[in-house]
Amino acid sequence: GTGTTTGTALHVSTQAQEQALGTGMESSEIDIDIVVPIISANANDNDNTKSAPKKKRKQRRNPAKDIHFLIKRTNQIISQEPISNSSSSSSSTTTKTNANTNKVTIQTFHWLMDAWTASLHPTAPEHSLSLMNCMKEYNIQPTSKTLTKVLNAYGKCGRGGEAAQEIIDSCINSDSSMALLKNLDTDTNNVYVYNALLEAYAEKPVFGSEGSVRNAVKTEQLLEQMMEEKGMVPNGRSFQAVIRAWGNSNVEIGALKGEQVLDRMEKMVKSGEMDASEGPTVIHYNAVLDAWANSVLDNHAKRAEVLLNKMIVEKKVQPNTISFNACIDAYAKNGDGDKAEELLNMMDELYQNEGIQEYKPDTRSYNSVMNAFSKSLEKNAAAKAETILRKMTSIYE
Repeated sequence: GTGTTTGTALHVSTQAQEQALGTGMESSEIDIDIVVPIISANANDNDNTKSAPKKKRKQRRNPAKDIHFLIKRTNQIISQEPISNSSSSSSSTTTKTNANTNKVTIQTFHWLMDAWTASLHPTAPEHSLSLMNCMKEYNIQPTSKTLTKVLNAYGKCGRGGEAAQEIIDSCINSDSSMALLKNLDTDTNNVYVYNALLEAYAEKPVFGSEGSVRNAVKTEQLLEQMMEEKGMVPNGRSFQAVIRAWGNSNVEIGALKGEQVLDRMEKMVKSGEMDASEGPTVIHYNAVLDAWANSVLDNHAKRAEVLLNKMIVEKKVQPNTISFNACIDAYAKNGDGDKAEELLNMMDELYQNEGIQEYKPDTRSYNSVMNAFSKSLEKNAAAKAETILRKMTSIYE
């Protein structure tokens, strides 16, 4: 006879990559439901047997956007009583089983910390810190990676470098409740922890420009401390944080200081002090270009253009649309529409001649040129802006 097919839903767990929660996230578990066909006993084993179609996979909403879930899961872990694992090992893989038989590992803690940081919720730093303190209840030893995640929460959520510094200090204080980190050599003197601290200082503080300058100075001091006192070799991320800190400093010399940091990177690579793979990238150059674009110095636009031309001529680091846009923005702030349009035409010419996608102007490129003409005192500025608008419209229609 003809067999019949029914379906049953199974709960399956799969690994979602770090894109699910943003850059730097741990792999996380995302729940999906699929329907597995069940064929009755009288079904024929032939190609004509029909099975129920698979149900479309349904991905759970991003936990970083579900604060209620994060609070519930965090409180669930923190409030549970320890349950011994059958294994006698007390390593970081020791687990504790909760009421739902889900096993809590160090990856569980790291995943939750990453989700809190990605949420940018005001209480994210406290929750991340509470999770780290709770790890000992599960016989799980925090690592330098754990500490880095806590520092990231403080930095990304606007608490600043000073608050992050206090966390590190408490970790190496023998009287602290976090003294369990004291014996982990890598936790307080590896480059990743320092990078997280540098990035916390690099974020724009909520208390104004004076704090920004202080933070920029502190990042340079920390960079020197890494090399001189700790004997570390900073990587590209370390220097990027210092450049960003000066770019956010809102002082006249901010862009100049940022470019000096970039020059130092290049010299260290050339001398062999730093691996070439950690040398300046377009991200570092763009950070300096952005600093020049926002600088209050009279020659800020020209300095940005000189740096851009260096990238084009030397061809060590290829500029991209962001690089060109930063220079156009610099001239736009001065109301120099002709120069802004000249850069736009250069972008388009390079794109057309070399076929490099990174040179292709985007809508921001055109909008910045129009903005430049809107601030221009030229009599025909409005007509030129309209010409740019028509050209952009023809391209993006």
